[in-house]
Amino acid sequence: IGKFEQAHGGTLFLDEIGELPLNLQPKLLHVLQQGEFERIGSSKTIKTDVRIIAATNKDLQDEVNRRRFREDLFFRIKAVSLNIPPLRKRKGDIPLLVNHFLENYTTLNKITSPKITDEAMDLLMEYNWPGNVRELKNAVETAVALNRNGIIDDDSFSDLMINEDENISSR
Repeated sequence: IGKFEQAHGGTLFLDEIGELPLNLQPKLLHVLQQGEFERIGSSKTIKTDVRIIAATNKDLQDEVNRRRFREDLFFRIKAVSLNIPPLRKRKGDIPLLVNHFLENYTTLNKITSPKITDEAMDLLMEYNWPGNVRELKNAVETAVALNRNGIIDDDSFSDLMINEDENISSR
């Protein structure tokens, strides 16, 4: 069964909806408007009742204006809009996120959580985070996975400095 069928009676999260190709947008619109769909290769109509939460890093109104996103689909999914600023504009969230990612990763992998130094946290706070929260999560998980001494220091994030240097030189 597909995602709409699995989510029946609940919520379906559509990540990066701004990347949905134009030829698939009418199909999604039909499901949202009619509350029904057909499985691939079937002629049987299946009813569904799903609440949609969609996310994108694109300005969908701009995508509509450029004719890369259907206006009718845009208005169908735009009931409540939240604009969450990128991580680089909300640096105060970084320590909370780092600790959350540390706890989740170490619990999932049944390992002792390493201590993070103030210098490492300062480095994370200063970094620009072009990849946003996903990049931070990956950086923390990589640092923990490669850690051998129980302490995450600024050297644990040396790849960030290389990427930051590349970002600065390409500007």
